[in-house]
Amino acid sequence: MAAAAGCPVGQRAALALAFRAKELDWPATECPAPGTSCLSVHRAGRPVVTLYDSLAMIELIEDLHPDQPLHPADPEARASHRALMALALRGQQRLALVTRAADSGDYDIAMHFLSNVLRRIEAALPATDDAGRPSNLDIVLAPLLWRILVLDRAFGSHIAIGLPRCMARARWLLGQPEIGRHLNNAAAEVYIASVTRRGAVIAARHGLAYWMRALGPEGGEKRLARPQPVKWAVQRPG
Repeated sequence: MAAAAGCPVGQRAALALAFRAKELDWPATECPAPGTSCLSVHRAGRPVVTLYDSLAMIELIEDLHPDQPLHPADPEARASHRALMALALRGQQRLALVTRAADSGDYDIAMHFLSNVLRRIEAALPATDDAGRPSNLDIVLAPLLWRILVLDRAFGSHIAIGLPRCMARARWLLGQPEIGRHLNNAAAEVYIASVTRRGAVIAARHGLAYWMRALGPEGGEKRLARPQPVKWAVQRPG
């Protein structure tokens, strides 16, 4: 894997392999195409395959492990599953725009589009925090939902408000050891640092969204003045 540390593309590939009891080789190297992430697959006697598309990486890993499928067996369910994976990936892209917005106007617009996608995901998820065995959909969802939790806890961004099914899914996912090894406190610190370093309005006291600035100190301005440490305390079933 050639991707920046903490990159969601790399995290998804790592999770797809972790659920097959394999580790991703993720050295500190850059992808041949600057600003992108790529996965190279080496198989004996075959040409090296290099992929840049995140969903294509997950599909290839699925095909390379036919004895450990993470897609539904039913064709109709599998089609819906893939459509929701694509929607979750769009949510990841929308969230990236939120964490790159440098002023309140751009932030509000980015949040609007992110909320639209998250509401569609919320409506499609079952009303339970136990989805059985994790699937490829969970592999795509986990980095997105985990980032939302990190942002809410570190900056008080309240992105998760009104998303009970998404948050139930997030709690269940973070209780999986394969996911917890990659989406943990250390990864949260790297993510918070990257958001803060790029000067994102979500992390800046002076850059509160218009509606939050109107509320004044009682609206949470003091609470957003600095990132708060993120500590995970996931209760596992006995």
